[in-house]
Amino acid sequence: MMLAESLATAVQVIASASSFYMVSSPYASIKEIHVTKSTGHVSVIPLLSMLLSSSMWLLYSILLRNFFPLIFTNVVSITCVVGYLVVYYHHATTKGHLHRYFAVEGVWILSVYLYAACFSSPMATRLENVGIIAITCSAIMVVSPLSAIVEVLRTRSVAHLPRKLIVATWISSGAWCLTGIIRDDAFITYPNAVNIALGSLQLALFFTFPTTSTAVAHLPQKIMHDDRVGLLSTSPATSTGGADTSLDAYVHATHDVK
Repeated sequence: MMLAESLATAVQVIASASSFYMVSSPYASIKEIHVTKSTGHVSVIPLLSMLLSSSMWLLYSILLRNFFPLIFTNVVSITCVVGYLVVYYHHATTKGHLHRYFAVEGVWILSVYLYAACFSSPMATRLENVGIIAITCSAIMVVSPLSAIVEVLRTRSVAHLPRKLIVATWISSGAWCLTGIIRDDAFITYPNAVNIALGSLQLALFFTFPTTSTAVAHLPQKIMHDDRVGLLSTSPATSTGGADTSLDAYVHATHDVK
């Protein structure tokens, strides 16, 4: 019994730690934005997606009354993302579109939280509905890696894939899937099981295609290193100066289903 409890605790610690690694992935790009005092062509959408997903999972965690690893992990994630957004907003040259994004997302998050707090429906019903909403908000990130897989098949090279981030995502999804099994929570188990399958497919590509190949000789000279970690990483189509601009690594940050 003690061994089982220790194993369950270890799995949840690994799940939480891996989530912290994932949420730290935009740090390099945000730091560069701060240094250069320009957002360049870096998109704010990945950060907003992270905030939306973490906010929904935080609400689910609160309704579930699970402090660790769920509430703790999502509070840390939200804190980090809000910090990233503050830096991004401060250095953005045009803020009108950011105001619209923030307003729409803020209204949505507030509406869901008010539903959970004010509606008189049974707690089980609210928990289920919030869980469905959380999964839906994460669905875009869950299917995003498919675009990267198509690119690998087209170029027959995995040179642009962030290997370390993919491995971390796979481990994180596995840990969260086990956490869901331990807690008998389908909302945690099944989305992460999908992530494991997608991660396994991406990892299999490293055994099938080389990291560099003459097959990509026709691509622009500036390519992303295969070990690059970050939600906002350098795009093949962008110049070498300024902030990182691609969402290549963002499409692998799908572990956010907690």
